[in-house]
Amino acid sequence: MRTALLSTLERSSDGSPRAFLQLGGRSVLEWQVDIALDNGCERIICLAERSWPQLDPIRQKLERKGLEFHDIAGPMQLVGLVSADQEILAIGDGVIVERSVANEALRRGRMVAAVPSAANAEASGAGFLLLSHMRGHLVDMDRLLSICEAFRLCLIEDCAHT
Repeated sequence: MRTALLSTLERSSDGSPRAFLQLGGRSVLEWQVDIALDNGCERIICLAERSWPQLDPIRQKLERKGLEFHDIAGPMQLVGLVSADQEILAIGDGVIVERSVANEALRRGRMVAAVPSAANAEASGAGFLLLSHMRGHLVDMDRLLSICEAFRLCLIEDCAHT
């Protein structure tokens, strides 16, 4: 089973969850759910500090399709919902990626994709980006190096699995 992990915890500048910000007449969370569904997720787990009313239409849509939706208050509630034999698609809180780009990247196989923002990179004070090449799956190194240059990050490659 493929499971998507989403979140509504991060706040926008007005204090509302970033997941509920509107883009093209739909919430960021709705766009994330679409990416999860496009990529075969049968279960959506959403980390939420409370049961937001905005989650109800998403839950109803998924349940009508025979899929599962769980809103959980914390990571301990993942016990029993995920297991080692599942594929996990985790999309960062408030992150939205153009659907066709995300879908194409995910169709290529197992991967970890991070979408840095200038504000997060600078605020974190990070100086390094650790990249692990897993099982021969290589990233677009030219693109990765341009990201490292833009955010002044030192790239450290772990090639033990290649």
